[in-house]
Order: sequence, then C-alpha cells, then structure tokens
Amino acid sequence: RPAVRPIRRTRRARTSWAAPVGHPRIWGPVQGSSSPPATTPSPTTEVTPSPEPTAANVTIVDFAFTPAVVTIRPGDQVTWTNQDSAAHTSTSASDLWDSSALDTAESFTQTFPSVGEFPYFCAIHPGMTGTVRVEAVPALEPSIYLPLLRN
Repeated sequence: RPAVRPIRRTRRARTSWAAPVGHPRIWGPVQGSSSPPATTPSPTTEVTPSPEPTAANVTIVDFAFTPAVVTIRPGDQVTWTNQDSAAHTSTSASDLWDSSALDTAESFTQTFPSVGEFPYFCAIHPGMTGTVRVEAVPALEPSIYLPLLRN
C-alpha cells in the first residue's frame, strides 16, 4: 500500500470583505479592515409613468375669473364654479365651448386634449375674460428616470 501523507494545514492571513468598485453586490477580500463597510443601495428599475390627467379650478366671484390664467397639460380638465350672486358663463372666444348660464354654486368642466392658448369670456358680462394655456408635457430625461446599468 502507498503511504498516505497527512494534509498539512497552513494559517491564512485574516481578511475582511468590501465591495469592489462598480460591483455593489459582489464582495471581495480587502486587506487591513476588520469590519464590512456599509452597503450602498442599488438603483431601481422602476420607470416613472407619464403624469395622470389633473384638474384645474377657476372660481367666478366678484365678476372675475380667478385665476384669470390657468396653465395645464394636454388631457387635463378645467372646472369653472360660479360663486357669485349673478349668473355667468365660460365661453370660448373661438367657439370651442360654451357653458351656458351658470347660477350660483353651479359648475362646468371642459377637457383640453391639445396644446394651445384658449381665451374665454363671460357671454353675459363680456368684460370678464380669462385664458387656458395648455402646454406640452416636457420630455423625460432618461438619466433621471431610468437607472444606469453598471457592469
């Protein structure tokens, strides 16, 4: 029978572990440190959706539209609510909408699907005017909303 040699065990230097640069989930040995470093959260892969349609409110009080200028995004709605003692309308200067007469506490809502500037007035009191501005949604910058993938 051949002689069996015993396995000689050697002492290894004590090491601690730290994340190598660029690899937050892979650990490797680093000399001279005795405790693991704090980990950095990795980026998420969640994509932020486009903003949901919202509503803007215009109050009719003291023979004025408040606010007189409303800025919204395409697909948003504007609701006019009459809180005055007299009847008023919200009438498009370009015949796109007409609320008809709104008595006290009545409301009218209009959706604005496209970009543009839409002046309006009160058909009963033509000196009352306002504007709805519909501005395009700004392009999303990918570096802000999409994570960078690291090798």
